[in-house]
Amino acid sequence: AKEKFALIKSGAMDEWSIGFDAVRFKMDNTEDGEQIFRRLEEIRLWEYSPVTWGANPATTTVGVKNMESKLGEQLMELANAILGDHPELDLTDLLARMQSHLIKGAEPQNVALTPREVETLRVKVMQGEK
Repeated sequence: AKEKFALIKSGAMDEWSIGFDAVRFKMDNTEDGEQIFRRLEEIRLWEYSPVTWGANPATTTVGVKNMESKLGEQLMELANAILGDHPELDLTDLLARMQSHLIKGAEPQNVALTPREVETLRVKVMQGEK
């Protein structure tokens, strides 16, 4: 993953292969009426991957955030969720505690937590548990 990220960031791989099914779409015309195209309203995404040359040149990479930045954003979102009902707690301290428990080199993950899991995590983080 780190190698592909480096290739994307350097611009060596700057287009994308995207595999999907069109769940809902409408056939439409360009403003001049010259061409008919399919306007996608809902898709089912099967796969996506960076490639050197994509089948559609409109699939270029627009920007790249570094992994540390993304991880920082996710930590901030989690901290805000944990502290949501507890404004008296210190956000800086919470972020420091969360960062101290991270595995070095781990990639960020999107995780959905239930309110009960958020509360359990909040208690553990505030008590300094792993």
